[in-house]
Amino acid sequence: AFQVEQGSDEIGPATIFVSWGLVSTLEGLIKRLEQYVEQKGLDPDKTFFWVCDFCITQSGEKKQGDVARLGEVVRIIGKTVMFLEPWDKMSENCLGRAWCLYELLNTLLVNGMFEVVFPDEETERFIQALLKHAGAIQNATARINMADAKAFVPKDQAQIMQEVEAGLGLHEVNRRVIEALNAALGAAAVGQAEASEPGSR
Repeated sequence: AFQVEQGSDEIGPATIFVSWGLVSTLEGLIKRLEQYVEQKGLDPDKTFFWVCDFCITQSGEKKQGDVARLGEVVRIIGKTVMFLEPWDKMSENCLGRAWCLYELLNTLLVNGMFEVVFPDEETERFIQALLKHAGAIQNATARINMADAKAFVPKDQAQIMQEVEAGLGLHEVNRRVIEALNAALGAAAVGQAEASEPGSR
């Protein structure tokens, strides 16, 4: 249902990498990305999303080659949008997945742009959480730990941890990831506040 013929105007060099936990529906993800394009005032004819389901071979020998280049893909694109559902339960969303944290890390390694988005119902939960507790964001992100993140294939998790330890180290990676998420969630909160102001629509 999601296939597009090669050479179509709907295919182009990716401008935004999409990180998501594969727990939401593709329909829900695509709907939110369409809203994102509209909200940000992006040109839909020049905005192309890199989504793993469409861009990585899902089975066979070629899959491993595609996966091995994932970090490079993230760094080349230089802009990542992370789809959080639910926004605060890290073990249930993409922040409990090793690959998603790896994608965020590679975004940070090239000082790329990073943003978070939620589906409509999660946006409301996010706003209510902040109204009840000013530290809701920090409380949620404090539990993130690359060492606890899981992958569908155990050897993938081991490979990611090997890269982490050989590079910045676990402590520094966790620090940078949490810092980036706090900033992105804070920006999302400011955006929601501005959108709710009279005359903003």
